[in-house]
Amino acid sequence: WLGLTAQGVYAQSYPLSGMFYIMTIAHAVHVLGGLAWLGGGLSRAARGAYTPKRELGVELCGVYWHFLDVVWLMYFVLLMVVR
Repeated sequence: WLGLTAQGVYAQSYPLSGMFYIMTIAHAVHVLGGLAWLGGGLSRAARGAYTPKRELGVELCGVYWHFLDVVWLMYFVLLMVVR
């Protein structure tokens, strides 16, 4: 972002530059949220909270990451088509 702003590229500079900033913020929020979830899950696993019958938290974390994979791949394809 610092390099872009140094070159005069701001959110309102070009039609898609605002979308770039929004997508990078959304990406950061989702990654940080996912890492927090993984950290909490690791902490609970270290305390022995998960058993073969009680693994919903691990399953949901996996679903979250796979969902994000699909969403970001679709964004990437969309950006390549719009470009």
